Amino acid sequence: LQTGLTKYATLVNEAYEAFSSISSLVCSNDTWGAAMDIFRARSASLEAKIAGILRFKLNCCQEASEMFAVWDSFQPLLSRARLRANLQDFHQVLFDSVLFDVSKLRIRFSNQLPDNQVSQLMDIPASSSRVMQNRNIERRIKSIIKKANLVFGDEWKNSEEGRPVHDECKSMLELVQ
Repeated sequence: LQTGLTKYATLVNEAYEAFSSISSLVCSNDTWGAAMDIFRARSASLEAKIAGILRFKLNCCQEASEMFAVWDSFQPLLSRARLRANLQDFHQVLFDSVLFDVSKLRIRFSNQLPDNQVSQLMDIPASSSRVMQNRNIERRIKSIIKKANLVFGDEWKNSEEGRPVHDECKSMLELVQ
């Protein structure tokens, strides 16, 4: 990401260049407004270019895990409203992947073998097999939570879409602890 976006660093500097020629303490409202308009136009152009790059990379992905890796690498930029709006269709694909992971984990959790069968298969004590299964499920839940945080942002627990995922993950975590 860093090498791919360094060429856009000059565009960011150009966007702020509109303010470098004016003194903010003694400029008129018209001058400041014109500088703001230039800045907004340049930053909108830059956001459109970055959204195009991100869209291209996401379209090249074959699986949801690849999409999450790309999404993660662009995560600092996704706080921008325009970028999020441009990528809404990918947002839905990633959200569907999170829901699928939650349902798959719920099914796997409900279809677990009893401790004594697992312990016999693995030739370990029953309590050890329970601890191993619980840690495995806990690790998967934390992975789902990380993915949901990527898709929805830091406030995903409070969003309308994220709340059911959060509640499901929380209930499964309570069961394994």
